[in-house]
Amino acid sequence: MLKDMNRREFLKASAITGSLLISADFFGGPSPLAYGSVEIPEAERITITNIEDNYYDSLRPDSKIAKRYRGDMYAEHGLACHIETVVDGRSHSLLFDFGRTFHAVSPNIDMLKIEFDKLEALALSHGHRDHFGGLVELLKSRREKIPKGIPLYVGEEAFAESGQGERVAHRPPKKEEIEGLGIVKIVEIKEPTPIVSGAYLTGRIEKVTDYEKVDPGRWVKRGDHREPETFVGEQSVVLTLKGKGLVVFTGCAHLGVVNTGKFQDRCRIDCSIEIL
Repeated sequence: MLKDMNRREFLKASAITGSLLISADFFGGPSPLAYGSVEIPEAERITITNIEDNYYDSLRPDSKIAKRYRGDMYAEHGLACHIETVVDGRSHSLLFDFGRTFHAVSPNIDMLKIEFDKLEALALSHGHRDHFGGLVELLKSRREKIPKGIPLYVGEEAFAESGQGERVAHRPPKKEEIEGLGIVKIVEIKEPTPIVSGAYLTGRIEKVTDYEKVDPGRWVKRGDHREPETFVGEQSVVLTLKGKGLVVFTGCAHLGVVNTGKFQDRCRIDCSIEIL
């Protein structure tokens, strides 16, 4: 997928997907990404399919590493994507984020022919409506196809009410409501965690830079109190592509791209990262 890719092509691909991809020599020196003593297997191929994003244009040309869907799709302020890794010749797949609304995400899934029966994991980057909005209805509508008991990975405070100033902006579904559907098992993580072969989540993201700022005035409800939102629970997907190195796929990176990439300080890494 990334064969013979240069910086310009990589940036074009990032613009097409609408999320930031980070790959190999920026944050640190050579070693395999690991959770405890488990290394991330290298993938022979990685395919990221954007189900929903802020922008869609079927008239723009394909690039070496990105192909556009030729047809009518819904675009709105939100993110949902399907990620496939091929490790040792075997395919593994997950959904990362679920868009803003079901009525936009669902027809896109049908048009893109996303195979729910082959999914091994679901993952939510963080508890903002443009990432979780389609989740509950999506689970209900695909309950016959989604493998029963599939894990839904979330970070800390994924289901906490949040907002900015006096406005409540995000009211995620309750954990009990989602698990009550009898479809998924919610797994809250704090450490870098493998979710399918060839793919990890970053776990808790710490603020280690002084130049990346969280939007001022954002709050999250903890108990009965509104407190400053820190976004430590926001998750990004980490993959390793054979011959190319590390790829980090972010949702919003509210804490900043460098802070997000610094998850490696809590793991063993044999490849470094470069922002392209």
